[in-house]
Parts: sequence; structure tokens; C-alpha cells
Amino acid sequence: MGSGDVDPTALGGVELIKKVIAKYNDTSALKMGVKKEVKLSLLEETRASNGLLYFSKGLMRLEIIEPEKSIIVLNKDAIWVETSSEGFDGPTTHVTKIVSKDLKKRSKAPLVLLLTETEAWDNFKVISEKATEKETTMILRPKKKGEYPELSKVSISINTLDNELWTVSYEDEIENVVTYKFHRPDFGAKLSKGKFDYKVPKGVTPTVYR
Repeated sequence: MGSGDVDPTALGGVELIKKVIAKYNDTSALKMGVKKEVKLSLLEETRASNGLLYFSKGLMRLEIIEPEKSIIVLNKDAIWVETSSEGFDGPTTHVTKIVSKDLKKRSKAPLVLLLTETEAWDNFKVISEKATEKETTMILRPKKKGEYPELSKVSISINTLDNELWTVSYEDEIENVVTYKFHRPDFGAKLSKGKFDYKVPKGVTPTVYR
């Protein structure tokens, strides 16, 4: 362990994170609000949006509703990521499909990797950890430099009274930062049938990672 690293068993460490992630993925139905913030380093621009996040027995769906719509779905078939961008001819929809079980390829959907793949956290080391009576905050980096270009640094804040996530933030190699803040978790939510289904929009050809 380097001089700048934190003993992962000192306060909570990776095992605390894995415990919370397992709780979310073991639940039958969970719905919570999400506030997303993206800081684009090269453009010196920050974008904020709101949405909803759902879990059910290892399945996940994130719906960013406004102002820019996007969808991330983890179901039994694949990870689906749908985003839109403005072009000269109007909005264009992009879809990524990840069927590979390789964690490096699944990191193309960073939030899915961090919130559903508990074993992925074993590939990160805690470099900073602070704890109060009700909150533990950690900063982590990949153990192998360059292993996860989309996740060069990860920050996570946990409500340790209820074992619930408050924030998850990750930074890529060019210092773009994406932060998710979670609120109003409902572990007794009623989820509609087909909530974790996904259909590729007509005319869109997905980029596939196998």
C-alpha cells in the first residue's frame, strides 16, 4: 500500500461500498430521484439534468427526463445506453449495446458498472476517506493506471445510518466529471411491467460491444 493510500478496512472502504450496492441490487423494487451534473473540462461548461433511477433484482433503469433526455437500461439481455445530440438536421439518437461481461467494456456505461457490478470495486483503491456520524465519503482510483479510462477517479458518498447512496461521481482521463445525486429512495415502489425492457428506436443502428 503506497504512502498516499488509505487502509481499505480502516473506516469502511470498498467493502462498505459493495455492501450498499448489493442492497440496491437485491431489492425487489426501488425508485429514487436523480440529479445529474456534467462538467465538460474542455468547454468549461456545466450541464444539469433530472431523472429517475429504478432497481429490481439486479436490473437497472435510469431515465434522464429534462432538459436532455437519455436512457440507460441493464436487463437480462444487455446494457443499453441511449443519448441524443443536436446536429445540423436536428436531434440525432445514439444507442450503445454492451453484451460483453468484460468489466473494461462494461465501463462504457460507467454508472451501470459502479452501481451493479460489485466485483468491479475490487479493481479500485481508496485514496481518501472521511467519516462522520452519518456519512462516509471516499475517493478512489483504479489499481491499474489506464484500466478504466472513463473512470480515472471515482468519488462516492454514503449515508451510513441507512446504508444508502447520496452521491456518485466519476472523472475521465480528460477531466470531464459526471456527478449523480440521489434522493427520495422508495424501496416499496410499484414498478410497471416491462420497466426494464428496451427497444431500439426505428432507424437507429446500435454500436455493439461484445
